[in-house]
Amino acid sequence: MENKCSTILEGLNSEQSKAVSCVDGPVLIVAGAGSGKTRVLTSRIAYILEKGCEPSRILALTFTKKAASEMKERIALMVGEKKARRLYMGTFHSVFIRFLREYAEALGYPSTFTIYDTSDSVSAIKTCLKELQLDEKVYKPKDVLSRISMAKNLMQTPDQYAANRDYQLRDRFDKMFDMARIYAEYNRRLHAANAMDFDDILVLTNTLFQKFPDVLAKYQDLFHYILVDEYQDTNFAQYLIVKRLAEPQNNICVVGDDDQSIYRFRGATVENILGFDKTYNNVKTVRLEQNYRSTENILEAANSVIQHNDNRHQKR
Repeated sequence: MENKCSTILEGLNSEQSKAVSCVDGPVLIVAGAGSGKTRVLTSRIAYILEKGCEPSRILALTFTKKAASEMKERIALMVGEKKARRLYMGTFHSVFIRFLREYAEALGYPSTFTIYDTSDSVSAIKTCLKELQLDEKVYKPKDVLSRISMAKNLMQTPDQYAANRDYQLRDRFDKMFDMARIYAEYNRRLHAANAMDFDDILVLTNTLFQKFPDVLAKYQDLFHYILVDEYQDTNFAQYLIVKRLAEPQNNICVVGDDDQSIYRFRGATVENILGFDKTYNNVKTVRLEQNYRSTENILEAANSVIQHNDNRHQKR
């Protein structure tokens, strides 16, 4: 799918234009800071729409509501608000909640399930500690929640947590011997309250697709094009969902910069972007290296530091 005469390509540099118009198959856009990433993403979606794709067949995933809203506004200016409104665009969690609402009963939840925010989850952890007669001074609720969250992002169940030697060694070192019990009790209480936390949204979407292939096939057939922003910040659970949805056509475009990955502490896996060409065959890689934000001196200083990073996509 390519139309070099499209007005959407006007004003883009050569690499931006390539990133917009190469829409079929797996595409990795390595976008350094200030390189016009948002313009490329929105232009790419507008380009696909211009070629006749139904808006509802495009899935665009972002990390913040603000990013999704800004992108949708820009797309509306290019193709009209009516089309932009029908896009499947939003944060990972907001999009996947829609899937789970429709099929909640298959997973043992009512469609009206509640979503726990961080304060709700911390409160639930405190209740678990009290029930299990464990000391909050040793099992600090926020720390406990962080460890459970990390396990969920890696698709680790309470039983798998209990059997994981790395977790065992860490928890023993911190004298938190009962973490697996707390994790199991926390999950039990969530389910009993017909509630999910933010991590459950990812875990249960994976469970839905794994246990019900017909549901997965429905969404695979629905989405002809998938775009993921800030791919360097995705975790393992998000990686699995996106990979499953993209099959078998693999018309997937991810945008990111491994040098800007800073969220490993909350489960982000930079290997997702570094290994993109191992996950998908015949990947087209486009590097956006023209900076529109910083002066030459700042860029030279940044390049001199970043070039020493190990395991990175080469870019300048």
